Amino acid sequence: MAQDILRIGEERGLAKAVVIVLEGKQGRLTKALRQRIQKLTNDQLCQLLSAADAWESLDPLDAWMVGHGQ
Repeated sequence: MAQDILRIGEERGLAKAVVIVLEGKQGRLTKALRQRIQKLTNDQLCQLLSAADAWESLDPLDAWMVGHGQ
């Protein structure tokens, strides 16, 4: 899975890869949430991927975004 994420990241950008991974967990994200994710730095995107890997749902996502300035 990690190599797939890296390949997608190279092709489409890391933010898009993160959106794809998150949508795989819960389905389509809102436009507003996708825009918030696009504003994250690469380091934050990597942290988000790491955190989201442990989530059963996207319920913690909003709190994570607020905690990281988004």
